[in-house]
Amino acid sequence: MPQKADKELKKFRKVVDLLRQLYKDEGMKILVAPDGVELKIEEDALEKYVKKIDLLLNEAKELIRDEISRFLNATMGNYEEIPWDMLLGPLKKGTEKAREMERKTLEKKMEILKETELEWSIRRRSKAKLRAKVPVLAETRWEICRKLGDERKSKRDSVPFAMIEFRYLKPPFSPTGEYFAKAFFGVSHFQETLSLWCDKEDIHYLIAELEKIEKELTSLKGKVDK
Repeated sequence: MPQKADKELKKFRKVVDLLRQLYKDEGMKILVAPDGVELKIEEDALEKYVKKIDLLLNEAKELIRDEISRFLNATMGNYEEIPWDMLLGPLKKGTEKAREMERKTLEKKMEILKETELEWSIRRRSKAKLRAKVPVLAETRWEICRKLGDERKSKRDSVPFAMIEFRYLKPPFSPTGEYFAKAFFGVSHFQETLSLWCDKEDIHYLIAELEKIEKELTSLKGKVDK
């Protein structure tokens, strides 16, 4: 293998291993929805880990955005049916040899990425969500606001609150259409939005309920994995 391709693969391996460690240490969350995969990475954690592998932060970000995220969306954890031609792009005349080398490099990158599937379970999560009969969570956003009960009153009467936005997708879902569109054309299944106004006590309540749900799901996952 040419030195350039070998160097490219080593850098790819470094960043994939970095993401695996980030995920293990909860510095990265993996959102799997019917319209694709999204890596939610803590900026501070990424910067800290990048310093350990002798790589520039922008280099790592570019590789995650342009290759790793794209490959995850193209495969959805299924490494037996990879759309090679779509990933490589149209074949240009006179570039057959270069194309063959590109294909070999891409195959090795997919082998590296395949190693994450046991930990990330993208294929299993994707298949389950594609079968969903109710809306599926795609993303959550929030912002802190301050609402005045009466603008004529002092700021002591104001109520700080969070506006939480839940983005979701409604079934039925296509087995491949949504994430192919996201991987290759940058568009995704139309997301609908539910916004909620929550004060501090509402947040405490939500956290408590979500922790109960997480505990139950963790318990069930342990039984399934046995």
